[in-house]
Amino acid sequence: MRNSCILVLLVAFSIASTARGETNGFTPPPIEIPEGYTLEIAAAPPLVKYPMLACFDDRGRLFIAESDGQNPTSKEEILQNPSRFIRLLEDTDDDGTFDKSTIFADKMTMPEGGVWLDGALYVISPPYLWRLEDTDDDGVADKREKLLGSMEFDGRANQHGPFLGPNGRLYFSGGIFGYDLVGTDGSQVEKSSTGSVFSCRPDGTDVRVDGQGPLNPVEVAFSPEGEMFSTAAIFDSTDGRHDALIHWLYGGVTTKIYGGPLLLKETGHRLPALSRWGQVAPAGLMRYRGNAFGTDASNQLFACQFNSHRVVRTTIQRHGATYRSEDEDFLVSPSIDFHPTEVIEDADGSLLVFDTGSWVSGGGCPTSKISKPDIFGAIYRIRKKGAPRVDDPRGLELAKSLTTPEQWVAYLDDSRPAVRDRAIATLVRQGAAAVPALQSTLTGSDSAQRLRNAVWALSRIATPEAVAALRGALTIEDRSVRQAAVRSVGELADEKSVETLTQFVTDDELPVRRASATALGKIGRSEAIPALVRSLETAEDPFLQHALTYALIEIDNFEATQPHLASANTKVQQAVLIALDQMNSSRLSHDQVTKLLD
Repeated sequence: MRNSCILVLLVAFSIASTARGETNGFTPPPIEIPEGYTLEIAAAPPLVKYPMLACFDDRGRLFIAESDGQNPTSKEEILQNPSRFIRLLEDTDDDGTFDKSTIFADKMTMPEGGVWLDGALYVISPPYLWRLEDTDDDGVADKREKLLGSMEFDGRANQHGPFLGPNGRLYFSGGIFGYDLVGTDGSQVEKSSTGSVFSCRPDGTDVRVDGQGPLNPVEVAFSPEGEMFSTAAIFDSTDGRHDALIHWLYGGVTTKIYGGPLLLKETGHRLPALSRWGQVAPAGLMRYRGNAFGTDASNQLFACQFNSHRVVRTTIQRHGATYRSEDEDFLVSPSIDFHPTEVIEDADGSLLVFDTGSWVSGGGCPTSKISKPDIFGAIYRIRKKGAPRVDDPRGLELAKSLTTPEQWVAYLDDSRPAVRDRAIATLVRQGAAAVPALQSTLTGSDSAQRLRNAVWALSRIATPEAVAALRGALTIEDRSVRQAAVRSVGELADEKSVETLTQFVTDDELPVRRASATALGKIGRSEAIPALVRSLETAEDPFLQHALTYALIEIDNFEATQPHLASANTKVQQAVLIALDQMNSSRLSHDQVTKLLD
């Protein structure tokens, strides 16, 4: 492997040499990648200098949250001179190299990521979540809307996102410096400083906390079934500080909690690290969705490690109600000035890796004690040798001829991920008119990918007819489709699904049992309590036990739950006691607890 990496390194230098005339003499650092891949410069100075986090829009334009190379140390200093910005890069001749640069939004505080949705860019730039729109299509945002706030900040990166979940919610992370979030509908996350993963609807309503604990959760990614993962800086400090990859459960709290107060209810179970890395300063995270890297790469996670100058590839496999992970280096640089902050998949299946350069000093990064703003970053493209060329990778030509829902449904399992995304987005915009076609494919297709994406489209449409179609998807044989449908009816609080979910929570595969418990908790119907208790009787998996206990807490019916303290099953007694204690309506008495001491 070492020899093959050196060969790729030489190829990288050769490519860089041919590009120097266009990049004012920029010389890339040495970079090693596995045999069978190639490395190219996708963008370099002066086109871009300090790229951090980024996203594509549906046209293939790249929006980059970029630094100005400075290291402010206080909120006051940043507000006096908000000098960071969102850069827009375009590849006008479609050769894989960006050649046009525009400042899409200037005078921002600390933009950390973004997602393109329905013609606008959503960005976390504290103290607010923003919606930025370019109404005249000149490459500059002329409309800025504050969706929710507020988030405290200083010169260190601690608010990230947002990221689009498959159910249409926006997820964002951070918070150790403090927050008091209020949505556009008055929904609220109480004041705290515990590092968290939050979510809200795209209009800024229904803001909530989904998980809490680590010092600095960073980027979020989702499995095909809607399982949530994130990188996190300072997950724990046992035997030295350790960063991590986390598989989040709804309402989950990690092994150690930083900041406070804790806003989520305790279940007696703490989330472990999926991968525990040491103090690597993790940043960007993505799930590979294409096929250009081969079938083995499908659904692998790629994570940037700022301090250790590498991108790690993680293979995850189901293990009970959670996963096991196996890490391997994918990209490594021996240069201490190479700092990867983002990795994203382009529509053709190639990867873009962002090096922010060496401007960072302090900020909790042990390898960045001295700011070197004269060492710029760049964006690198990694391709698999022999990967076939992808025609119309974003479906731009396709969109000119397709109009009906029936036509778009056929592309929900297209081999091109961006085309699948376009099909979902188009069907969601068509709304109620698309429901019959989506419902028809739920009963007429054997493609799990098409079925899952039909579920996600219906979940985002969310009309009564769409919810009824989701109810029907609960009976689909494929486990991953069933799990997506369970998640969807739970998010939509569909009370008519309770009977089916109470069957699943006791008699299905562990991931579906766990998802059903979470859905029942969100729906909040007390008739689910007996089924949740029966499931606890046979629940050996701690991830499932957490979901069942949290569901009892969320249903919050003290009178209906209290009799189950008399169960002869100790697992039931433990979970019920915790749930009764954590309920908002708790009236747990001294006598009820002391009886259990024997």
